[in-house]
Amino acid sequence: MVRAYRDTDFNDIMKWLEKRNMPKIDKTVLSDTGFIIPDVACVFLYLTNSSVCNLENMYSNPDAENRSLAIELLLDTALKAAKTWEYKYVQSISTHKEMIKRAVIRGAKFEINQTIMTLKI
Repeated sequence: MVRAYRDTDFNDIMKWLEKRNMPKIDKTVLSDTGFIIPDVACVFLYLTNSSVCNLENMYSNPDAENRSLAIELLLDTALKAAKTWEYKYVQSISTHKEMIKRAVIRGAKFEINQTIMTLKI
């Protein structure tokens, strides 16, 4: 069911974004370390040379059945992978209430005193 993301999956992600009226993304912003349930959803881990990795860029097909269950499975798979690779912390940024609930269920602690900025260089 869950498998590693492949470059050939990118077109599906673009279709999901289009269905959601979301802006297109550049393929190069996606990590090489991604997990996908084809036709349903995907998530990416951004690995670092520290004890922290980042869980970002979760996308889902708005027409897929069992999307919520798939997202749960993808999160658990990504967190298990991070632990296997000996990361101590996984960071993520989200304003989506359901994603925040999922993080809390998994023991997330929040620091809301940060401002995140991305500068395209």
